[in-house]
Amino acid sequence: TYHPHATLISHISRLLQQPWSVVLQHTLSEGNKGADLLAKYGASESLAKCLGILG
Repeated sequence: TYHPHATLISHISRLLQQPWSVVLQHTLSEGNKGADLLAKYGASESLAKCLGILG
């Protein structure tokens, strides 16, 4: 069965296997307004436009 986000999950899995100390922590959107704003913006715009705001 193919998962629609299989490629992304695979990339994350490979990153987590690196010799780094990594902590994943869930935070509600109310607790992280900046990330919530970027996520909402990213969901409504093209990837190129989103990357343009970061660089």
